[in-house]
Amino acid sequence: AVRRDFARHFEDRERRTLSAQVGEHALDVLNLKTVRVGLLACMLLFPVPHVLGQVLHFRNYGVDEGLPDGLVRAMVQDHEGYLWFGTQGGLCRFDGLSFRVFSRKDGLKAVRIRALCEDLDGNIWIGSRDSGLVVYDGSEFQPFTSLAKNLPAPEFVHAIERDSRGNMWVAARNGLYR
Repeated sequence: AVRRDFARHFEDRERRTLSAQVGEHALDVLNLKTVRVGLLACMLLFPVPHVLGQVLHFRNYGVDEGLPDGLVRAMVQDHEGYLWFGTQGGLCRFDGLSFRVFSRKDGLKAVRIRALCEDLDGNIWIGSRDSGLVVYDGSEFQPFTSLAKNLPAPEFVHAIERDSRGNMWVAARNGLYR
C-alpha cells in the first residue's frame, strides 16, 4: 500500500510538473505574440519620419558632364575626399563639382583603366588593360617597372587591393604581386 501511494504521489507530481511546463510554454508563446503585436502597433502609430520620409536623390554623370567614357570600371575615394574613376577612355578625378581628366598629355599612358586603389602614402595605384600597373604620386605617373626593378611588369591588371598591413596586392594576367 505504501508503494502504491508513493507511485500515485509520484505520478501526480509528474502530471502537475508537465502541466505547469505546458502552461509556461503557452504563456511564453502568448507573451511573444503580445510583444510582436505591441511592436507593430508602435511602428504604425509612431512612425519615425526620417526613415519613412527619406527620399533618395540620384544624379547621372556621363561624358557630357566630363567623364572620359561612359563605361566606369573602377573607382576609389582618396584620403582627401576626391573620387577617382577608371573608365575605358581614361582616368579622372571628381571634386564634387567637376571632373579632371588625366591623359597622355599628363604622362598617363594607360587608357583602359580596370582597377584603382590608394596606398598608405596617398599614391593612387592604377591598373589598366593596355599599360599594366602605374602609380600616381600626385605629380607624375610612374610605370611599375621603374618602381620595382628585377620584377616582371604586371600585364592586364584585374584588381588592386591594400591589406590591413598596408601591403598592396595586384592581380594581373601574369600573376599575383605583393
